[in-house]
Amino acid sequence: MDYYCSSQTKRRRIKAKVSEHLKFLEDFKVKSGTFSDLDYASEVDNQISSEKWNFEAHLSEKETDAEFEDEHEEQSAAGRKFTASSIEIDLNSMSEEIDRTRTLKIKLADWAANRNISHSALTELLHILVHYGLDLPKDSRSLLSTPKTFEVKEMGHGIYHHFGLAKTLTSQLLNDSHLSVDTLTLRVNIDGLPLFKSSKMELWPILATIKEFPKSGVFIIGLYAGVAKPDSVTKYLKEFIEDLKTMPSSVMHLLGHFLKCIKGHSGYSSCERCVEHGIYMDKKVVFPDCTAPLRTDENFELLTDDDHHHGVSPLQQLGVGMVSSFVLDYMHLVCLRHVKKVISLWIKGPLRCRLSAVTISIISNHLKSVRDHLPRNFSRKPRSLMEYSQWKATEFRQFLLYTGPVVLQGRLSAQMYNNFMLLSIAMTILLSPVLCCKYCDYAGKLLKCYVTNFAKLYGTEHLVYNTHCLIHLADDARKYGALDNISCFPFENYLGTLKRLVRRPQNPLQQVVRRLAEKPILGEDGRQGKAQVPHSCGPTLPDFPARMQFRQYRHEGTVISCCVGDNCFDVEGRVAVIRNIIQLLSGAMYTVCQFYEQQDCFCRYPIDSSCLGIRTMTQLSDRLYGVPVTSLTKKLVVLPLRNDCYGEARRKLSRAEATSDLQTDYEIPEKRRRRSSHKWGTFSSSEDSVDSSENEVPPSPPLELATVGSAAKVCSLGVSRNRSPS
Repeated sequence: MDYYCSSQTKRRRIKAKVSEHLKFLEDFKVKSGTFSDLDYASEVDNQISSEKWNFEAHLSEKETDAEFEDEHEEQSAAGRKFTASSIEIDLNSMSEEIDRTRTLKIKLADWAANRNISHSALTELLHILVHYGLDLPKDSRSLLSTPKTFEVKEMGHGIYHHFGLAKTLTSQLLNDSHLSVDTLTLRVNIDGLPLFKSSKMELWPILATIKEFPKSGVFIIGLYAGVAKPDSVTKYLKEFIEDLKTMPSSVMHLLGHFLKCIKGHSGYSSCERCVEHGIYMDKKVVFPDCTAPLRTDENFELLTDDDHHHGVSPLQQLGVGMVSSFVLDYMHLVCLRHVKKVISLWIKGPLRCRLSAVTISIISNHLKSVRDHLPRNFSRKPRSLMEYSQWKATEFRQFLLYTGPVVLQGRLSAQMYNNFMLLSIAMTILLSPVLCCKYCDYAGKLLKCYVTNFAKLYGTEHLVYNTHCLIHLADDARKYGALDNISCFPFENYLGTLKRLVRRPQNPLQQVVRRLAEKPILGEDGRQGKAQVPHSCGPTLPDFPARMQFRQYRHEGTVISCCVGDNCFDVEGRVAVIRNIIQLLSGAMYTVCQFYEQQDCFCRYPIDSSCLGIRTMTQLSDRLYGVPVTSLTKKLVVLPLRNDCYGEARRKLSRAEATSDLQTDYEIPEKRRRRSSHKWGTFSSSEDSVDSSENEVPPSPPLELATVGSAAKVCSLGVSRNRSPS
């Protein structure tokens, strides 16, 4: 019976028949050894005739008749018979076509998964491609291999799915299979993720990274979905703990009060590191003492402080140090909590620390003016200070380490600015992989001095849990190195990825599980150099004949550009400004750059900033130099110290007139005395003023002069007195 089938089915059946005959030929060759082409061809003809290959069962009658007629005419004219080489050529062409189709399917599936394309949109696209002859499935679920079923357990007021630690580790470590280690260090993070503003539904994933395999990134171990956090932490962690019991050679770094079953940040004995008992002041619990004894793992297991616990953590059965294995996250503690609180005090705090509207406007304008000077390593550019409530954690970190010391200079009172610099310098040290190993103890002393002075400047009622825990950050840096190694930034980014996988309110957990199953694990290699944006109008050097010129070059994941923001690098301790990128006749990549000739320290309180790689630069050289891209060791941030524009000059003129002591024939003495009694920016609070003799900054350790840009992890800070040349 004749019937019609799809082209994909035809190809599959033809391929099966060809494979069957080739297998017969292989077996026949092994049995008979060497033979002539004529015997070989006749044997093939006999085999084909004996099998009675019926193409009409697979193809339409007209197509098969035409194909056999054409084939018969060609064979009659040439007097040829089938040979092994002709069959191999046909098979190779068919194999190439199959490989192209498979590659197209893989690329299309990768594109759909990485771009989070909906199933309905992808299905419509597949129908269009199939209509024009492409061999593709017609349904997106077939292309993406979407799982039909998976295990979901009811848990309290929600549901839970366990991905499995061993299975996840196996798939994540494929890119680092060449490495071998005896112990795995798991960094586990558990946090809630609200999904919609109009619903209470939220996700609680168990996320982890592996210290020894940085390429593996963040992966998910378990996922809970419900209208609130899991009712029982024991049930929530049950399968995760069972997985850990099968991995004895593992070390964990964990985050969260929830896992430890202890009081939250509003409790009187909520501090995870010391036994200080808070006091109630101004409708909040504060911790004014910085010298309380520290907690230990032994005391935690014995539950010696009843006010600190509200249950027994299931992690204790693993022998995990319930104090030493839990870290403080500076992303939440410093960036999202404390720095945000300080800015709010400047804008709407008590009069003793509140800034005027004019000062806030000047700082905001300066922040916006340095947007173009920040490299693309920063995911977000500075915004106005009035928008601080919408800032993200990266913006608060950027303000604390980079832009804040520049835009606040001369706009805060001396006491408030110096106190801010205590925090900025201390965090700069603790976030530097090099500096934290040498000067961690000194950074801890700076933080204690900062907290003490903060209470006198802003009031003891603001020494809440987040401010108090600043004094314990140096302990984590002493154990684990730079705080970026144990921060929540990578986990927070992954939470955003999970949230984007949810496309509708119904069944959010099932959606996430299916999307993660579809999502491929791609190994991208961004370390190879790649030149971009060719041009022919840049400066060149006669000693370096250029084959081509480029505006941008990617080297080992770093963007090198001629544009402001991405054109400043450290070259053997000197600050280079890139003017052009050239490719020599030999193929080597070089940069044409200028150097700043004079450098000085940016600040001397609490220490000389030059020791941390933070300096001011002046006098850009007129001479051009050729520097290979491999010599660009660090990328720098170069910011203008002043907002040099006409509007700023007019505002400074008005301010100078309001506070000037010069007399003229046209000035009324009474008004002059009234204006002088309200001098700009004076700090007046006798009872809360900082007594420098009582709270002096700790003496700096013997610091070594660091090369420019050794202070921070991503980009290093260099400060220019003049606007960075364009």
